[in-house]
This record gives sequence, C-alpha cells and structure tokens, in this order.
Amino acid sequence: MNRVHRLFACTLLLALVLTLGGPALAQDECTVKIGLVTDVGRLNDQSFNESAWKGIQAAAEQLGLGEECYNYIETQDTADYIPNIELFIDEGYNVIITSGYLMTSATREAGLLYPDVYFIGTDQDQTTTVMVQLAGAAEETAVFVYDPIPNVAGLVFDESVAGFLAGALAGQMTESNVIAGVYGTDIVPPVPRFGMGYEQGAKYVNPDVEVKAAYHPGTPDVAFVDAQWGSETAQTMLNEGADVIFAAGGTTGNGGLIAGCTAGYPVIGVDFDQYYTVTEVQSCIITSATKDLVNGVRDLILAVADDTFVGGNVFGPAGLAPFHDWEEKIPDEVKAKVEEIKGMIAAGEIETCPVDDEKYGAACIMSGLGRGLPDAAMVMSDYCSACHDAERIETNVAQGLDWWTTTLETMMSQDGGPELTADDVKVILQYVHQ
Repeated sequence: MNRVHRLFACTLLLALVLTLGGPALAQDECTVKIGLVTDVGRLNDQSFNESAWKGIQAAAEQLGLGEECYNYIETQDTADYIPNIELFIDEGYNVIITSGYLMTSATREAGLLYPDVYFIGTDQDQTTTVMVQLAGAAEETAVFVYDPIPNVAGLVFDESVAGFLAGALAGQMTESNVIAGVYGTDIVPPVPRFGMGYEQGAKYVNPDVEVKAAYHPGTPDVAFVDAQWGSETAQTMLNEGADVIFAAGGTTGNGGLIAGCTAGYPVIGVDFDQYYTVTEVQSCIITSATKDLVNGVRDLILAVADDTFVGGNVFGPAGLAPFHDWEEKIPDEVKAKVEEIKGMIAAGEIETCPVDDEKYGAACIMSGLGRGLPDAAMVMSDYCSACHDAERIETNVAQGLDWWTTTLETMMSQDGGPELTADDVKVILQYVHQ
C-alpha cells in the first residue's frame, strides 16, 4: 500500500517553563489518568487550549472518572515541553494531550521514549525528517515524511474549509466591500490555512471584495497571547474601511473580536463556538470557523479506554458554528449560498486551497509564509486541505513530472531557494510516492 509523504520544512524555536493548574497531581488509582500540557497560551484562552480541556472533561464524565484522574499544566516558557510531559508520566498518567502545532516534535519524542503512554497532539501532523540532496542545492534539503507512531495520534483539521465558509459568509455580509482577518503567527501552519481559506471563500462569492490580512510579527510564544496587538490591528483595519473582522489566534484574536464588536461591526470567531466563550461579543459574533476539538479529543481518549486507539493523523471535522443572535439578521439567500458551498466542498467541487492556483498554489504546498525559513527548506501539502487526501496526491503524481516540476519550481522560487532540475523532482517523488 502506498504511503503519502509530505515535504515539509520549518525552523521553529521550541521552549517552555511550566505552571501547574487545577488540583494536585493525582495519586489515586484511576482506570485512565489524563494530563493536558498546554502550549504558551493559557488554559482559559477561550479557544484552543480550552477546547482540549473540555474534551478531556467530556471523556472523563463518559468514563465515570473523578477529578483526581485528570489535570493540566499551563506552559509559559518554551524550554520545558518534555519536562512538563514527564511530570505527568512520573505521576502515572497514561494519556497525555499536548496542545498545538509547536509541540509536535516534543510529543513525538515523548511517544518514542514512552511507548506505553498514549499521546494525543492537537494540530500536530505526524511527520519525520529525511535529508535529501538536490542537484540544485548546495546543502541537503529537509524532507518531512508521514511517519505514524503507534501510541501518538495527531488530531488535525482542514482549517481552509472552515476559513473558506467564513469568508463566503463575510463576503456576502460586507457593506463596504472590505473585510479583514487578524491572525496569530503565520509560521504555525493552521493559522495561514484559516487565512487563505477566508480570502478564497470571500472572493468566491464576491470577486471584487478587498480582504485585508495581518499576521502577528512576534515569535510563537507571544503571537497568541497579545490581545492588545489584536485589538489595535483590528481597529486599524476598521479605520481603513473593513466592516467584518475574522480573528484566528488565541487571545490575540480575541482582542480583534472585542475591538470589532466594540466598534459595532460583525465579527467571526475561530476554533470553536466563541459565542459561548468570548461573551463580550455575543451581540456581534455572526459565527465561528470551528474545529471540533472537544469531540475529537474526547473520542481519542475513549479509544484508549476501549483499546481501539490507532496512531497517526486523525482528521476532525471543520465548519461553521451556529449564527446565534444573527440567525434572523442574516438573509436567507446568504445562508443558502453558504450551505450550497458547503455541499460543493464536500463533493469535491471546490478546492479551498488549490495547489494549482496562481496565488495560493505554492502556499498550499509549502510553509514559505513563515519568516526565517532556510532557502532550501520546502513543504508539500501542509497548508492544503485537499492535499491531505492520499488519492489526490496519487492523481497528481500520475499526471507526470511536468506538473511536479512546475509546482516545485514555483515553490522554490517563492522561498528564495535554488532552481530544481528534473533529477531533483525524481528524487522528491521517491519520497512523495512510494
């Protein structure tokens, strides 16, 4: 059976100092002991970490576990991912959830070190590195290939789908014909996947709409906890004519939501239904671009309990939350169009992140949106929802070397890297299609 491999490159600084939260670490006997290690965001971030915690609570309730059987650690510094994980392991925890893309390497390392412990990494693609020497490059190129570990599940999502639907709604609701997105750092792939989908969806329904986008310029340890930047950035965009704000980036994004609502404009949340978590914006939030983290985390914990857990990538659903207070305000024809698009995406009639699109194609197969990446570093399919589909990859490969040569040359030129030769493409295909 063919395995789909991803070409992926990203240079990230990973570090952390821990802060314990919740009750004291459990000492009692539990059928399952569950620990959550957050990324640098706080547990009550009203978004990503909080969703994972709610998933743990839901699983604990379904399994009849007491509070002594689950706990969390809040991460404040990027030097202690493994020590935080090992603190739980030393206390006998056998299911550990790690929150967010930046914890991928630490989660996989821990999974290999502790094969009897189950790990669930949210937004963590299960890849490993292979170094490939390309004829056009002075140094070896990092090629990340899909490499599942039996006791590690990566809960991942097609964020561009949720972003596309959010954009399709915003593109119809705008009166100024200008909409905006306020985001965390673009070196964490799920964030630009939301952003790219948002712009694609808006322009699908309204080709003339202007879509403003701003990614936090800071490092990952601050890019998701900077509410002031989110608020000020959103206000700047409103002053420039935007009348719908989409915000994706933890506390940073929440700042953008609150700024938009305070100014009296509709806003769109992210990750899960923020109508219930950012209560300040209930009158303004028209929907949220959601990833079903709660049920995804819950189901994987239950899989551990009933001995059906399987390592590797596990894809959760992505879509839109209910319209809540805006249910009667959004015109029926707008709702109908969003539903039509949702069906077309499900049927494969719309690609939310098409690899052959002039503007988005390279971004769908590379992580060149991040700053400071090596010239020769490359990525395939990490940004693209359609590219997660093994059949899609195989179809593209079957189209021949010309397609891949053009695609990869575009990618490399945008990343400032060397030109690729036909021999280079053949080497790459050995990892993509084997």
